[in-house]
Amino acid sequence: MLFVLIFGLAVAGGQTFRAVPGANHFVARVLFDCVLAVTQSLFTISLFLFYWRKQGIPAPAVPAAT
Repeated sequence: MLFVLIFGLAVAGGQTFRAVPGANHFVARVLFDCVLAVTQSLFTISLFLFYWRKQGIPAPAVPAAT
């Protein structure tokens, strides 16, 4: 469901930029692409967390040293 939402947002945003000539500006497109990239990353992270929970892998007790 999340993938369909993100894909729909990408398609709708691309069509909007094509249909409205005033919106087809470099800054607006870069901002839209950045927001889209973050939402795509959230999709990947959420899939990983579902996998992690399904595998029953416990979270580390002590945080890793940096």
